[in-house]
Amino acid sequence: MANRKLIELSGEAREHAINLHNEIEASQQPGGRLEFAKDHGSKLLENIIRLAGVLTYLELGAGAKIPLGILKDAELIGFHCSDDYLRYFESYPEYINNALKLKDVFQQTLDNGVRYVRASVLRRSSLAFLRSTNVRDQAIQVLREWGVVEVYKHTKGLFVIDLKPTMMFDPQDWEEFCFKEKLPSHYLQTPPVNRSPLPSIVPR
Repeated sequence: MANRKLIELSGEAREHAINLHNEIEASQQPGGRLEFAKDHGSKLLENIIRLAGVLTYLELGAGAKIPLGILKDAELIGFHCSDDYLRYFESYPEYINNALKLKDVFQQTLDNGVRYVRASVLRRSSLAFLRSTNVRDQAIQVLREWGVVEVYKHTKGLFVIDLKPTMMFDPQDWEEFCFKEKLPSHYLQTPPVNRSPLPSIVPR
């Protein structure tokens, strides 16, 4: 039998893994993404690190420590697979299923290079549940609690959804949003900032 090889985390990757562990633990609390899948959540970090170990061995060879970049790649893969698992193998309340479907819509929007979305345009989505304001806002609120999006109330009741809530404000993204939505110039001059998020659109 071949000897097992030990693959360690680098210092940066170890620190990130601790933060990731805390994030996953928090997501298993009431209202969290893994509230109804605690068994799955308890294995998620281990699976991510195992995957990172395999990727490190294949890319960097034996003896290399898992770098932060590869751990983050494994994290993206792990959470993508986790979403699929939750969608197909776990039984969830309808509002959680709605949130997962809306998360897919937002991911496609991000993939198209769009950061800001006008909440009202979601009514034109192919997802029927988004035509109900209360159901839509409940799904958005769930994604806010998961840290996927943030919501801002702009002047004159304009609700803007930020699909990169942890990133610094980018004037170019905001300018593109204003031009796309054909908003007056004063919107361009008063962008949403992290100091003024709404507690929610409609409380869940």
